[in-house]
Amino acid sequence: MCGNVDGFCDKLTDVIRREHSRESLSDAFRILLNDPLHALDRREPMLIVVDALDESKTDVKSEFLELITDEFPELPEWIKILITSRPELQVRKKLQHLNPVEILPDDYHHKLDLEHFIHHCLPNMNQGNVSSLISKCEGSFLYAYYSVNALKKMDLGIEPNLSDYVPKGISGFYEKQFGRLKTGLQRSIPDTWSSVFKSFLNVVAASREPLPMKLLVSCMGFSLSSEEYVMRETIIGIMSEILPLYDDCLTVYHKSLWDWLTLDGYEEHAFVGDVANGTKRLWRACSNIYRGIDSLSSVLDFLISPEKKYALKNGGKYLLDVGVAEDFHWLVNVRLNFLKLKFFDSLNVRISGILKFCYVKCPDYHYWGNIHLHFFSQIMKKRRMEITENNREIYYIYLQSLANGYFDFVQRAIHCKNEARDILDKSNEIWVEEIGNDYNSNFKIISHTVMGCVQVPFKRYDAKALSPDNKLLAYINERTVEVFELPSLIMVFDLEISELRGPSRFLIFSPDSLYILWNSVRSCISIREQKEVPLIPHGPLDVHCCSFSSCGTKLVTCEKNLIKVWDVRKRSILVQVRTEIDVEYCMFSNCNSCILARSVMQIRAFDFNDIAILESTTLERIDLDKISCADTCLTNQDYYQIISPSYRVLFSYYAKFEIRHFHLPSGRIALIANQHCSKPFTWKDKKCVIFFISGLWALVYDFINNEVVQFFHINCLPNNTSVDYISKLGEMNLFVCLSHDQVFVLSLETPTETSVVRSVYTPDIRCYALSPENLYVACCDKNRSLEIKSVDNGKTLQTVELKQPPEACWWSELYLWVVCKGVVVKYPYNPTQTNVLGDELEDCDINFQSVLKFAEGVLVIQLSDNEEISLLKICNQMLYPQQIPKSNFNATSIAVSSDGCAILLYHKSSSDYQLWEIASENRWELRSTGRLKYPEDHVAWFCLTGTENSRSSIWVTYTFTSWQDPNEPLCISSIDFPSCKQVSWHELPLQHMITGVIYVDSNIVIIYKNRWIYFVNVSDGKIITSLDVGLIPGLRNVSSFYIASRSMLLLGGERDIIFFKIHNIESSLPSVTKE
Repeated sequence: MCGNVDGFCDKLTDVIRREHSRESLSDAFRILLNDPLHALDRREPMLIVVDALDESKTDVKSEFLELITDEFPELPEWIKILITSRPELQVRKKLQHLNPVEILPDDYHHKLDLEHFIHHCLPNMNQGNVSSLISKCEGSFLYAYYSVNALKKMDLGIEPNLSDYVPKGISGFYEKQFGRLKTGLQRSIPDTWSSVFKSFLNVVAASREPLPMKLLVSCMGFSLSSEEYVMRETIIGIMSEILPLYDDCLTVYHKSLWDWLTLDGYEEHAFVGDVANGTKRLWRACSNIYRGIDSLSSVLDFLISPEKKYALKNGGKYLLDVGVAEDFHWLVNVRLNFLKLKFFDSLNVRISGILKFCYVKCPDYHYWGNIHLHFFSQIMKKRRMEITENNREIYYIYLQSLANGYFDFVQRAIHCKNEARDILDKSNEIWVEEIGNDYNSNFKIISHTVMGCVQVPFKRYDAKALSPDNKLLAYINERTVEVFELPSLIMVFDLEISELRGPSRFLIFSPDSLYILWNSVRSCISIREQKEVPLIPHGPLDVHCCSFSSCGTKLVTCEKNLIKVWDVRKRSILVQVRTEIDVEYCMFSNCNSCILARSVMQIRAFDFNDIAILESTTLERIDLDKISCADTCLTNQDYYQIISPSYRVLFSYYAKFEIRHFHLPSGRIALIANQHCSKPFTWKDKKCVIFFISGLWALVYDFINNEVVQFFHINCLPNNTSVDYISKLGEMNLFVCLSHDQVFVLSLETPTETSVVRSVYTPDIRCYALSPENLYVACCDKNRSLEIKSVDNGKTLQTVELKQPPEACWWSELYLWVVCKGVVVKYPYNPTQTNVLGDELEDCDINFQSVLKFAEGVLVIQLSDNEEISLLKICNQMLYPQQIPKSNFNATSIAVSSDGCAILLYHKSSSDYQLWEIASENRWELRSTGRLKYPEDHVAWFCLTGTENSRSSIWVTYTFTSWQDPNEPLCISSIDFPSCKQVSWHELPLQHMITGVIYVDSNIVIIYKNRWIYFVNVSDGKIITSLDVGLIPGLRNVSSFYIASRSMLLLGGERDIIFFKIHNIESSLPSVTKE
């Protein structure tokens, strides 16, 4: 399209740049085809051809058919569609409403095409025989193709007697071919021909794609020994007479042959294959290959072959069809899955559909192992929808996930971790290990399910809800409702919905937990009767949200900007009001006197001003300022109602968790949270809620005393897994609904050690400092807390309360220095002590507007709003003011050299820079001044390297045009001093929206972007390697470190610092100095 339709490429690029949902195939159709075409001016008609629709290899052909029927009519009028397919029943039904032109076998123009084809292939055939052959083709070009080829080979002359050589129709052609095979086998192996022939029919019928000959003979019971060589070759030769061999694989030349063998659209004949028997034979052959792979001393010794390739691609499907529970361990075999992903970029099996089968028939080992495959398949699907610059293979993501202990749902019982690490290390593959991932993993999974037993690749409609009594879970997926029992998560029933009501906006239970409503109030689902029943038949069909009163007699509904209150028994409207804005959420207060509503928030963070409280009888709005309360009037004895945004509210995660309370006119108190959280519950005699933050850390939050009282780390999942819903069940159980249709019930346990709790909810970490020996890292947060963490394991070893809010810190050989508002303090450092820091010592008073830089003993501060700066340096363990050059240069950012004897100043607006160096004990001089070669570039990061007389700088820049244009490339360059000569400049294969840059050495930097880190060579601008470290929010504008001597990466963000060990990196970075 980009090459053939003028302007299409530009319109496609514009559409892709904008934020879009990529959750469904229809979304992809709209983004990649429909919207760009509609954006073009009307033009001459163009034709889009979808050829051989019946040969689609997708397992769910109906998905593509639905796309054609639902979305293709929305294309511009000047776009014409031509779809060709065999007239399968499924295709006919789906496309009937489009009034397709069906080319019938006896259609005049179709016969004319056949006639042209035959005349071209057999120019000497007279018209009478051509007409006879056309008649025998019965409209099939396949028959015509093989017929003319046979006639050519027979060389029967110009006027052959076609009735002697050509069977009638394609079915007759197949019967003749397989009759020849039967006759050939009877002559060659008269004693065993019957069993060989039957097994051949069965295996070919079940194969569905070219079948390697070694695998085929194995399925028919022959060994690969030399004694049976002659017999094998004889049989293969006979078979190849009817089915061609390509690349040592027996090839079925058309799908219709499989249909014929299985009587799919054909009348009964003598050569019907038993698919079930063929599947069993194929699985046995594949399992033998699997055993051979598993017996290798190392998976690196594996050599691909046609039969091994076939087994890796298809073995899992045959295993699921056979359903032998004892063999399900092959689905979670790390070696096999590694090879599948390496050679096919896919696991080649649908896991979700068998989990309920596994739950009943398989031991926990297999069941939980298959869950990890389902998780990973969903992760792969999501990754493929993302636009990314990384080129790491998907098998690397799989192995690294297992090597980090992810998906170990039964806590080290599956033994995937060591196998994955062994493969990574033996292959010298670079991978990242998160240090300290096992802290506070004090939970046990007591039940689990996958919602949506009928899986589709792109779901458009799904919703979930818990019953008020916490005994049932309901889920809607496409047109099916599933109801599960809690906490066992055993399915109670499933029900097909009679009418699809658009994308799921809400799903709720009635207060008595006996009925379920979704998207409308016209009908509901009765739990007792397990069927749909009327509720308010004349009510609105399309409802955005609704809520019952506590007694169930009233119902509030919202249709965009229209709110109605209904009498459920009388099925009548009590009151209605039209609002100024659309409302996405409304609910009755527990006292039923008020209705709490929230406006549609679009793409922005949660705002308490979006909440509206209405009087339930009149729907008059209550002034929030009059009922909002900032006093500490909450108590542990009261029951509180809370409303919180759904997990879909973007950016709410980045705000500090906050709960506000409001005094309703009835005297009751309502709570409102700015992040998704559970309902209030009692934990250790305190009123609490649970919410999740990065890395699947669950925090038990005491909202009366505004403090976190407990942490739980769900460490068996990748840290970017999103939580859709959480709720407290009973005393110790927690219901958790995750993004990939996964539901867990966790049993929480109070940790025996409280010292290992990491600071996962520090509201604002202001600065980090690394100890001289790279053993410890100091973290100073806005709440005046200083924590010392071990680099080895991420544990918090010591906590110190600061007297003033910190602004910057740095670690010398003898002291940890902390710059606070108005004062600089230092702590004696002794790495041999349990508490490595001693008591606080005050060094000097200091006044400043902001700290520009504190590194290598050099402190640069901004004195006032006019950007005047001052410089101080640590000498003899004291901080002394420095004499700086007389200059009007107003720096906006600073870089300090590693020897602490030079600083590089940069001014953002002018793109000017200056280099200052120390000339004597406390006097600094201006050495160089210049301007970036491309002043329009924006500087993302820069640093100063080298020593006196040989200094250089590294710059990471980009040309910024618009936030809506993420495609601006990133550039890396270096400038030498004192010449100010730009010695290198390279455009990187990365877009400009990066998170940060980390200095490694004078020729290597690390760029962190989205969930990936890139090791970049400064001299040539090439990416050395890329690594997936997961999505870690809040990493901007805070320090990160790379410790080359230990291959450790420390990513410090506004909430926490994450420790990574990079394995096998040494061979790729030979130039890195081991500090």
